Amino acid sequence: MTLSPGAPAPKVLVLSLNFPPDLSAGSFRVGSLADALAQQGPVTVLSGMPSRYASHSTTLAPPEREQRGNLDVRRLRVGRHGGGMASQSLLFLRFAARAIPAALRTDCDVVYATTSRLMTGFLGAVIATLKRKPLYLDVRDIFFESMQDILPRRSFAPLRPVIGLVERWTISRAARINLVSPGFVPYFEGRLPGQSFDVLTNGVDEAFIDQWQANPSPDRVSAARELIIAYAGNMGEGQGLEHILPAAAAQLAGIARFVVYGDGGRKDALRTALSAVGVTNVELHDPIVREHLLDVFKQADALFVHLNDYAAFLRVLPSKLFEYGATGKPLIAGVGGVAAEFVTHELPYAQLIAPRDVPGLVAAVERLRDGAARAATDPERDAFVARHRRTQISQRLAGAIHDLAC
Repeated sequence: MTLSPGAPAPKVLVLSLNFPPDLSAGSFRVGSLADALAQQGPVTVLSGMPSRYASHSTTLAPPEREQRGNLDVRRLRVGRHGGGMASQSLLFLRFAARAIPAALRTDCDVVYATTSRLMTGFLGAVIATLKRKPLYLDVRDIFFESMQDILPRRSFAPLRPVIGLVERWTISRAARINLVSPGFVPYFEGRLPGQSFDVLTNGVDEAFIDQWQANPSPDRVSAARELIIAYAGNMGEGQGLEHILPAAAAQLAGIARFVVYGDGGRKDALRTALSAVGVTNVELHDPIVREHLLDVFKQADALFVHLNDYAAFLRVLPSKLFEYGATGKPLIAGVGGVAAEFVTHELPYAQLIAPRDVPGLVAAVERLRDGAARAATDPERDAFVARHRRTQISQRLAGAIHDLAC
């Protein structure tokens, strides 16, 4: 959107439980968007203090109130969660209890809410309704389908009508909706016939690109040592690492070592599964900031991404594919559906395997050892980064949000 000369820029209220320096795809996305919005006008961000992972803490906690030009960030004290669903729900309730009165005291022309677990989107719909302002909803996951796949049928049955009602009301209240994966479009078209949707995906952050270009990866080609395969990200039910890493690593002893950075509700299950088969070539580490994670990526021979084999995840486009793709490193992707299509068309040098495909992962690592797998060429990598720069995506998203207030 281009503002008319002399016209005041719309004031935007941004709701996101996670915001930098918190570690999550949502945090990185909203941080970039807030910067893009602030280039044109006032932005107020209501978020929680860093809480994504209990095992991660920054050296210096960020301020509760941070003002940089047009950007006003207000971090609400919400505590930390232990990774379980009950703990996360309690943390969100604390956030909502503090965010609603703060939002009602904040002057704005449009409300933006980003949601992966539905509830921040619902909170945005409540606040937009109370303030009588348009809502721009950024959908990063289909909560209903995810819960239907993850929870036992007996547990999901009583929640089904409640989650369905909350989802329908939330999306019907939104004046405009962005879907972070093209795979989400059929689902939401079925619920909002005739509605048009923006489809603006995740992307590659400038800081990530700059640091990688300034410190290129060392040459690690050698047949005389274990290959290093790096994984970084969440370790929850959605990733299902415990179903593939232990068995594959056991077969790759002496050939490859997996270095795994992150946290999540299934990390203990992964640790238990590794112990049960006596695996010693998988290293589990707590989350680290991206600047340090880049060093891990640089030392790795290949990067690994994996989604569980649930039907809901056939629609998902993992944010990790963008960061991994920007490195140009050899990539092993255990994904299906939309993510598999993305890998095929955008990352042709990647090795694609099915979720939970232990023989496939073993074969992919062996191809890497034998020189049959490759990294991206410089032109391939540069073209990928050019197509998916976060700043460009954030500018387009900011324009769509501002359009609602005009």
